[in-house]
Amino acid sequence: MTGSIDSVFGHALTGMNRAFDQADGAARRIAGGNVEAEPVIDLLSAKTAVQANAAVVRTADRMQDRLLDILA
Repeated sequence: MTGSIDSVFGHALTGMNRAFDQADGAARRIAGGNVEAEPVIDLLSAKTAVQANAAVVRTADRMQDRLLDILA
């Protein structure tokens, strides 16, 4: 069971890293003078992805805590 929770954490962290990379690229384009909508949309999309992956981490953490409470 622990392997499954570790996998969930790993996938969520991978998703967060991808979102951070997307946000970094969008921020660089905006800072470079790109005033079009696409980099702003990419930045907002990255924000949503980070929030979603953070929710997965919080949920997995709560599940792991509950499992440990049950097994203790």
